[in-house]
Amino acid sequence: SISVLASTFHAEWIANYCADIGSTGRYNPTKGFQTFPFPQNLNSQKEQQLETIGEAYHEHRRQLMLGMQFGLTKTYNLFHSHAITAQTVNEKDKQVASLQKHLEKTPNTISFNEAIQGILKLRELHVQMDEAVLEAYGWSDIQLRHDFYEVDYLPENDRIRFTIHPDARKEVLKRLLELNHKIHEE
Repeated sequence: SISVLASTFHAEWIANYCADIGSTGRYNPTKGFQTFPFPQNLNSQKEQQLETIGEAYHEHRRQLMLGMQFGLTKTYNLFHSHAITAQTVNEKDKQVASLQKHLEKTPNTISFNEAIQGILKLRELHVQMDEAVLEAYGWSDIQLRHDFYEVDYLPENDRIRFTIHPDARKEVLKRLLELNHKIHEE
């Protein structure tokens, strides 16, 4: 499902167990996809729920990228920028200033405010998607606590990400690995 593949769960799996991504930044389908333990024995209601949120996330991201006339990298740089929060936007931040300049000089783009609201909405949908994936695994005892955290597998100057809490990350990775082993044994 698109939800599972776009979730923080899959991203963390890749970052931690599929070494290629760290050194080259490339996704290795053999390591990243074939070894990933997808949620097991989902009923059609759960599958539909995952599909619906995944499609909503993907469509919002697509519309936002079209509106800003930005690709994935620049869009996710804004997604992970703690200069943009629901409470405040630091217009002195390099990425924020660059976004504002880009939108002003590029015809047929959305307004700066629409772009900021779009980024905030993308985060909101990402949280909903991660929560739906968490539920699909049956791990509702884990508190994901999305916010800005440092992740140690990225270069030192680029470690702050909008993601799940480090304690949640450890627990999710532990359970994904256990599930991977269980599926492999079966």
